[in-house]
Amino acid sequence: MSRLTTRAGRRARACALAAVTGAAVALLGGGTALAAPSQAGCANRTNNTYDKLLECVRVEGVREHQAALQAIADLNGAGLYFKSIPKEVRPAFIAGSLPIMQGSIASLGGVTTDATFKFSVHSFPKFPDKQRLMNSGGSFIGVYARDDDQKKATWDFIKYVISQEGMEIWMKTGYLNSTTFEIPQLPGQEAAYEQLNEGITRETAWPGSRGAEMQHVWEESCDQMFAGDVSVADGVQQAKEEMSDLM
Repeated sequence: MSRLTTRAGRRARACALAAVTGAAVALLGGGTALAAPSQAGCANRTNNTYDKLLECVRVEGVREHQAALQAIADLNGAGLYFKSIPKEVRPAFIAGSLPIMQGSIASLGGVTTDATFKFSVHSFPKFPDKQRLMNSGGSFIGVYARDDDQKKATWDFIKYVISQEGMEIWMKTGYLNSTTFEIPQLPGQEAAYEQLNEGITRETAWPGSRGAEMQHVWEESCDQMFAGDVSVADGVQQAKEEMSDLM
């Protein structure tokens, strides 16, 4: 993800929206598991169960997550955090009433088409002396065709999409090139490629059949903490209790 930025003629309201994974914060208030794997091991495996997540929790990591959450809450207290849903942010940015929009680089093509002004793209901010490791994501097409003709048509479509011709069309969205094809880089993708070269964090879905519900609980808790409705300590504890019940 990168930040799409512009200067607005009106008095600016700075915006910094953050997606915080926070599994370590939400699941354990303190302490570490015995015989825990190395931090490198945690980063290179799929932590898709409660036990796996718990093994990778470290007290210092919990405190670091809490400090990051508090930093965003402090921005809100200073009037520098625009609390809104994504579908409100982009129109505000396109209209010129919001000076900074944070989002996936995949939105670059659409924003370039819709914006009537020049804007620049910048890498995501980070804390001093900390490594920037952006979360990674992607797209998925699920096809449930049962008819033989539909199955064949689907497979032909997928083969076209992953061909060089198909990828050249797809790359116009702003998504980064993850293929071996030589596809020209779009203006504005420089920051995103820089972040990719710095390293990325693999996203892990919340474990269990109720993972989507846990994700919702965490997002709601983040909103409350960022808005200052609850303290970071109370918000994290509340999320931990609610998600433990779901697990």
